[in-house]
Amino acid sequence: MKGASSLPACSAVSTATGSSLYGPELNRLATFPFANKETGWHALLGPDYDRGTASAAAAPGRLGDASGLPPAYIEVGAVDIFRDESIAFASLLLHTGVNVELPVHPGLVHGFDHFAPDADATDRAIVDRVRTLRSL
Repeated sequence: MKGASSLPACSAVSTATGSSLYGPELNRLATFPFANKETGWHALLGPDYDRGTASAAAAPGRLGDASGLPPAYIEVGAVDIFRDESIAFASLLLHTGVNVELPVHPGLVHGFDHFAPDADATDRAIVDRVRTLRSL
C-alpha cells in the first residue's frame, strides 16, 4: 500500500478483505449480522466487490504483495465474524516477512469490548493495545 512503509507500525482491530470469509459456525453467535457485513462491503467497494478488483487501500486483504509493510497488530475474537479474514490477512503478512501480532481472544465476539467493557477479557485486550501503541 502506497505510503504504508513509512509508518512504524500498522494496527487494525478487524482487518478488511472485502470477501465473504467466515466460519459458518459463527452465524448463531454473530453480534453483527452477516447481511450487514455484506451490505457494508458492497457499499464500500461497489462493483469491485464482485470483480475482486478493489484497491488494497479499501480491502487490505486483497493486497498481492505485503513485503515492506510495517509490523501489524491484528486483534480478533475467536467467534468474531471477521475472524477468518483477519487470520487470512495476518497469514498474508507473515508469508511476506511482515512481523505480526495476532491475539485471537477465546470465546469473544465482534465488538466484545463495547458489549462487555468491564470484562476481564476486555481489560486484557486493552492492555495489549496500549502496550502495542506505546511500542511505536
